[in-house]
Amino acid sequence: MSYPLDAEEYLQNQIWQLLPTPKPHHIEHLAVIGNGLDLAVGIDSRYMNFREYFLNEAERSNQLGDSSLQNIYQQIEEITETDWSDFETALASVNLPSYVSELEYLDAGDLSEMDQLTTEGTEYGETFTSLLSQMFCEWVRKEVSPQPPQHKPFSIAQLIHRAQAFITFNYTTTLQRHFGVPDSQILHIHGTSDSESGPYFGCPEGVTPTDQGGNYGISYSVRIQAHRQLIDQLIKRPRVDLIHAFLGSDHSLKSISSYGFSYGEADFDYVNAIISHTDQNSEWINYCYGKSGQQPEDTAIASSCHEILRDLGYRGKLTFQSA
Repeated sequence: MSYPLDAEEYLQNQIWQLLPTPKPHHIEHLAVIGNGLDLAVGIDSRYMNFREYFLNEAERSNQLGDSSLQNIYQQIEEITETDWSDFETALASVNLPSYVSELEYLDAGDLSEMDQLTTEGTEYGETFTSLLSQMFCEWVRKEVSPQPPQHKPFSIAQLIHRAQAFITFNYTTTLQRHFGVPDSQILHIHGTSDSESGPYFGCPEGVTPTDQGGNYGISYSVRIQAHRQLIDQLIKRPRVDLIHAFLGSDHSLKSISSYGFSYGEADFDYVNAIISHTDQNSEWINYCYGKSGQQPEDTAIASSCHEILRDLGYRGKLTFQSA
């Protein structure tokens, strides 16, 4: 006899459905894909492209009398820079809206407003994440996915030919639609804009909430608690169990080819999970962009990648190729 799933079980079930069926067996050659691959083929999928779309939609909604998107956009504009990795890390700096953060207790001994304040923080977090996810999905479906590749670099064809399986951090289906990679070879670790569980993004765990201002005392303490509840909804808890399930546990990877992946702090746990499937005989191949005539190993990307992988405990061979 089957029983209906509760909300948490339903969400976990949707996450596990991201595993391809059937999944690849005995993977020896893995490719790790980031947003740089979409950019390399001429698809406009930069963070600033998304922010421009968000602004246009927020202004349109505001003209119709709904300022909710405008309020969220203003928060995003204040805390983010220009890259996707910066965007995710910056979500830790999201503040409570003024109608919550400026709430004060007239009587320090009166706790009647405590529930109101914490509820306001939770509800704002739910609205923030829901509308941000909605805008992102719409942007991918309407603006990104319809774009055809402008070119297909040989380096990408080389990577696809070598790899037996792919872990992609992109929310697009470029590998399938434009390069013919079967769904069964791809793990969309953060979902896609069309997946039932929705896209998955957020700031790393272990973030410190920003100062919410005001006088210290019960009002301040409860504001901090409300803000922590808000940030908790924006934390991206790594789905490393999916990586282990996808790669299996009976052997080590012979090679990992990384293309367009930024090694952002929010993804360190994922990188650690992949490293756990390597040994000293593994080879990590990083495709790098640089100035004309510059050797791949001399690029800033190569230097950063080398430092991060070594710091995270990778002990195999590191090589760099031109993207």
